Amino acid sequence: MRTLALALSLVAAPGFAEEFAARAAVSAAPTAAAPARYRLYAGAKLGLVHPFGVNAVASLLDGGRQAWDVDLLWEPSGYLQSYSVGAGWHPLSGALYVGPRVRWLQFGAPWERGFSATDNHLGLSAEVGGRWMLGPGDKGLLSVSGGATWVPTQSGTLQWLLGLNVGFAWRVLER
Repeated sequence: MRTLALALSLVAAPGFAEEFAARAAVSAAPTAAAPARYRLYAGAKLGLVHPFGVNAVASLLDGGRQAWDVDLLWEPSGYLQSYSVGAGWHPLSGALYVGPRVRWLQFGAPWERGFSATDNHLGLSAEVGGRWMLGPGDKGLLSVSGGATWVPTQSGTLQWLLGLNVGFAWRVLER
């Protein structure tokens, strides 16, 4: 009963209705759209060691700027085919990134005669590069990267693979 009496006295206080209406109007006002949290890109790349590749890149954003990237890359080839997953950290929240990559390397291609599904190797890479968002609304993504892949094999000629890649991707999703 006491609580009800207190509530009624507050409502009857001078200026309460005006203050309540002003607060309700402020909370109902439209807010600015929140910046995107991630963008998904699909594209292709050209490079050394693996001449051509197809990739998908997820850029995780912090306040509209790049913070992290995760990408899937398939580099078909008649001699050394590669499937890989890479991650990139943008330490300055800009285009430059550094990160690891794990590669599944196949000697030969499945469509080649004499292909052996057992001739596979795991490769571990370190990459340094840049990913620049381009165009209206940052719909394009230009990538340039260099890296070294260590392949733990018994072959002395295939211990290290050095690579240089240039790619372009187009944004297909933004959330």
